[in-house]
Formats: sequence, C-alpha cells, structure tokens
Amino acid sequence: MPYIKGVDLTYRIRVEKYKKGLEDLIGLQKQVYEYQNLDLLQAHDVFFETFNKSNLDESIKKIGIDALNEVDIKNNLCHFDLHFSNIMYDYNNYLIIDWTNAKLGNPILNIARTYVILRQYAFRLSDKYLKMISKELDIKLIAFAQAIKAMAVLRLIEMSDDEPKQRILDLIYNT
Repeated sequence: MPYIKGVDLTYRIRVEKYKKGLEDLIGLQKQVYEYQNLDLLQAHDVFFETFNKSNLDESIKKIGIDALNEVDIKNNLCHFDLHFSNIMYDYNNYLIIDWTNAKLGNPILNIARTYVILRQYAFRLSDKYLKMISKELDIKLIAFAQAIKAMAVLRLIEMSDDEPKQRILDLIYNT
C-alpha cells in the first residue's frame, strides 16, 4: 500500500503556522460538490436509519429527524468527515483521505458536519468557517440551522460516553 508523503492540514496550521487553512478546506469542499449522481448511498436515507436505530432519548431523535426533514435532498458528493486532519498535503497538492463516510447529499449537510466537528475540536475556527463558506457559496447562514441540528444529533450518536458533549448539545438546543 503506498503511503502519502507529506503532512495533514492540521499540521500545516498548528506547526507551520499556515494562515490559509480555512480557505484551502473550503476550496476543496467546493471541488467535491461538483461530483453528482455517483453510485453511493443517499445521506438522508442513511441518517434517518441511524436516528431510528440509535439509543438516544426519543426527544433528541425527534429533533434530529425533524431537522433533517427540513433539508432538501440533493445528490452531490459529500465526504461527511472533512476536516483538517483528513486533508493531506504532499508539498505540491492536497489529497482528501478517509472517504468511508462518503454519501450523496446536500452540501449544506456536509458543511454542517464539518462545522460540528470544528465546533468540537477547533472551536475558535468554527464560526469563522461557517461565515466564510456561506459567503463563498452565497448561502445565508440561517440556511444551515436545521442541518447543524441534524449533524449535531448524529455526532452525539457517534460519541463515546467519556467525551465532553456540551458543545454538541448546545448546537442541538440552541441553533
């Protein structure tokens, strides 16, 4: 198996003090969304099933399901785990890795997923990211509200019991 020689975008930002990490992330996201109608599962179907099979409290499940119902179904390629550590840089090009969560979906859901991850692990950059990508794609911030709730509920399902959940719960109840 060949390995990618280089560093991830997290390293570039933290260690190399690279200042354009968000711009690079957003540029790559835009490129991903250009692919449509691939032979992949539809995100809405997978996410509804995940909500229904989860052990979450029924009131939280309902929040996730209701929020997802408010997001239009689309067929763009979405990574659903796109963050700085899943972007490798070989000192010439970027390569997106870890496509195990890829599905067809509405880019708003994928953006919301990235926002939720950033909110959890790169809190200071999360709001800046959302503002930048909404401007870049000409989408009003309010358009992300329901997608953020849905993605936060999905993130809650994935989290282990010992992970701090307050930032995720804030997104579910205060978005």
